[in-house]
Amino acid sequence: MIQRTLLLACLSLACSSPAFAEEILTLAESKPLVATSEKVIRTSEFISLPKGQEKLQLTLTYYNGSSSSPEFKALRISSPSMPYVTEVSFAGGKTFVSDVSGDLGFGGNQIMIAAQGPRGATFGWKLTTPKPTITSISPQPVASGGTMTINGTNLCSDLLGNDVQINNQKARCLSATSNQIVVQVPEDVSGVAGTVSVNVAGLNAGALPLQINVTPVLKSLSQSWAYFGTPVTLNGDGFGTNPANVSLYMGPLKANVTNVTPTAITFTVPNGFAGMPWGFHQPLKLSVNGVKARNTLIMSTGDYNADGI
Repeated sequence: MIQRTLLLACLSLACSSPAFAEEILTLAESKPLVATSEKVIRTSEFISLPKGQEKLQLTLTYYNGSSSSPEFKALRISSPSMPYVTEVSFAGGKTFVSDVSGDLGFGGNQIMIAAQGPRGATFGWKLTTPKPTITSISPQPVASGGTMTINGTNLCSDLLGNDVQINNQKARCLSATSNQIVVQVPEDVSGVAGTVSVNVAGLNAGALPLQINVTPVLKSLSQSWAYFGTPVTLNGDGFGTNPANVSLYMGPLKANVTNVTPTAITFTVPNGFAGMPWGFHQPLKLSVNGVKARNTLIMSTGDYNADGI
């Protein structure tokens, strides 16, 4: 029983530690409204939100008085879109918290305030949101030109409110909800190991490591005609460095790959065309880590003896 009590106490402390606390961001905050007399104060204020922040989880906290100042005895807080608030809403306390998710719009949102109280009474408000955070991505690795899903919390459901960068290249957002963003990976993204970073409505949602299967591109050949067994260099991008990950076919026949760099592959022309007249104009078809190249190149070969040379 003592061990169970200690375990529960430890769990309680762990859950309440700062490491588990959700970070709260302040999006907008009023200047204190201070009574200089007991006359009624009437004023109008605005909450201005950048594009996309109106889609986030929003909390508006009102402050009536403080530990060092009295509260207004009468309050009337109205808005075209948010709930009506009076001094009764505070239930005798000095703060009133209102969930205004979905109530505010992009741009300016008006708050009209009428307040009456003793000299020195103070009133203010603060608009907050939980920090947007990305937690995982799938699939891993992702193919350049393919789609990728980013999971997280308090994300923006407005496509235009999300800025996703993959290795410092902007990815196109295809769909978005409060906990998931689907993007298309740029076809020309560089690098094998990289980073995806997300900015949600102007707020940094973090970054995660990313493995990329780059789509190979074929650019040129050291020679477009060669005898059987001749080494040929294929130039391009996205080849990696491991010959075991490379599959290269010349027409229907697999070529033997002898060396690979990120921009060049050395292979030997397949001998299977020997004695055959159809070794001309064969497409070179390449895949690296199972990702097919974006294009093909044409190469020809022939039989040394059959040519009579």
